[in-house]
Amino acid sequence: MTTDQPLAVADLGSHSALLLIARQKGGELEVLHEDFVITRLGQGVKQSGLLSEERQQLALQVLKDFKEQAARFGCSALEVIATEALRKARNAESFSQRARQTLNLSIKVLSAGEEARFAYLGAISVFDGFEKQKFTVIDVGGGSTETTLGRGRKIEAHASFPLGAARLAEEMNFKIRLTDEDYLRLQERVERELVNNPLRNEKDDSRVVVGSGGTITTLAAIVHRMRVYDAQRISKTTLELEQIKAWFRRINAMDLKERLRLPGLEAGREDVLPYGLLIYVTMMEAGQIKRLHVSARGLRFGFLLSLLNN
Repeated sequence: MTTDQPLAVADLGSHSALLLIARQKGGELEVLHEDFVITRLGQGVKQSGLLSEERQQLALQVLKDFKEQAARFGCSALEVIATEALRKARNAESFSQRARQTLNLSIKVLSAGEEARFAYLGAISVFDGFEKQKFTVIDVGGGSTETTLGRGRKIEAHASFPLGAARLAEEMNFKIRLTDEDYLRLQERVERELVNNPLRNEKDDSRVVVGSGGTITTLAAIVHRMRVYDAQRISKTTLELEQIKAWFRRINAMDLKERLRLPGLEAGREDVLPYGLLIYVTMMEAGQIKRLHVSARGLRFGFLLSLLNN
């Protein structure tokens, strides 16, 4: 598909829903509009195996709003993709039926492999000349984490772990301040999930290591004291491992009100951000990674680019 007609995609994640409206212009993806809403659709799924009625209703309302926004930009349709929460929930098909019946929207539930592929393609698209470069992309989401190795558009290895910032927080009953003992126990928990992580055997220093997803883009916004989100500036950010550790300690020591006063931290992430940072720290230490480049583009961008290129 190659068109300058605006296209819209909604990424329905375990923690948040994101809208992207863009079009192809001069061989590049021109972003026309973005939106973001915390839905916590995956909350409670691990314990009950079900999407709660409250979270379903909120997600459907958000999708209705996203569809209206897409129509205002002249989009003929809204593509909806979903990830870990709908992969795991026993009533996922029932939720999808409600979306079809009430909103006339079809939800594509991505496999873990598809999620890793689209997250990778979106993340690397911010780099000039990316076709010839080798990348490692780490995408920490709300319900799962993807690690992908590739060269340009070609993926060489990927792994998906059913562990994300919101899921880890939920396992700890959203404990606000983690003790040293909590930290070590959670690191061991994450490391057990990393047994098949391709990063473990990847020591190629020529790779560009990229972080994408809400955890790392939020940290970049905090580092820049960003009161108005600037995706281009986010995507020019490099974060050192020691810097991420320091911010984890600082944020972990704050209460929720103090965290919300940090410029760059969106309401709804204040109770899960330390958990996402802990996952990044653990993965970087396991892979002996000292720094990473932040990409403001992720899953929804990769999915849209794939639509355009096909």
